[in-house]
Amino acid sequence: MLENVIGDKLPRPEGSDGLEMLQWLVQKNLIFYVKWIMVSVSVAYLSVYGFLYITASGKEENITEQHDNLIWALIGFTLVGVSSLAIDVFAPVAGNKTKT
Repeated sequence: MLENVIGDKLPRPEGSDGLEMLQWLVQKNLIFYVKWIMVSVSVAYLSVYGFLYITASGKEENITEQHDNLIWALIGFTLVGVSSLAIDVFAPVAGNKTKT
């Protein structure tokens, strides 16, 4: 089961039990998984607020509210991208050689 999750790209530590495997996965892959969860959440918010903005029915208060929500969703999506770029740029400087 675990081999299906981590695939062939990541070498597993030999002779490790479940707890050691969990610690290894967290240390090596936490940033990667959190980044993709945040990207998924950002895309979901953009989709939902974009749909609500389009279907605002011409009511000025609905259009304004959904426009503001869409702007905040875009800001969140941008922050996820910028933080990912910052991690990729500054991780080697901090001594972390793993690719996120």
